[in-house]
Amino acid sequence: MPILYSIPSLLASFGVCSLLVSRSTDGFVLSMSLKSPKPVFGGIAHAGILVSDTQSSMRFYLDVLGFEDDTHLRPSTLPFPGAFVRGGAQQIHLMELPNPDPTRGRPEHGGRDRHVAFTVDNIDPLMARLTEEGVPFTMSKSGRRAVFCRDLDGNALEFMEEGSVGRREGEKEEL
Repeated sequence: MPILYSIPSLLASFGVCSLLVSRSTDGFVLSMSLKSPKPVFGGIAHAGILVSDTQSSMRFYLDVLGFEDDTHLRPSTLPFPGAFVRGGAQQIHLMELPNPDPTRGRPEHGGRDRHVAFTVDNIDPLMARLTEEGVPFTMSKSGRRAVFCRDLDGNALEFMEEGSVGRREGEKEEL
């Protein structure tokens, strides 16, 4: 008995697309359609955060949190004030634009609000800096070694100690 191939099934077998097949209860093919392949994701390239004052925000991110200035990478053609900062391999775009979101009434704990999370090798120096600068922060409610704070515009930021994901405070990492 000859094997019959359809164009859609051949394309799907070479990874050109996905094949969606609808069958009747007795097994007959009712319809076939092609779906584009899924994208292959890498990491998060950057996070964009709205700020009310670029210079004040830069001082906070650089002097208080310890980020590095990456503004030399910001295109000069952007039609609004802003800056780029980098923490490790992660970049934040500080964008001085009108903020449509309310800044009042947000959850006190940043982990219960939309937030950007960073890993750090040790959160103790960061907690010391936040305390010295009078920046309020909360510890993760899950028991992980993680700190939540807000920037000058109320944007929630999380800093989690590497290796603490899925581990509670005081637990040792199993090797």
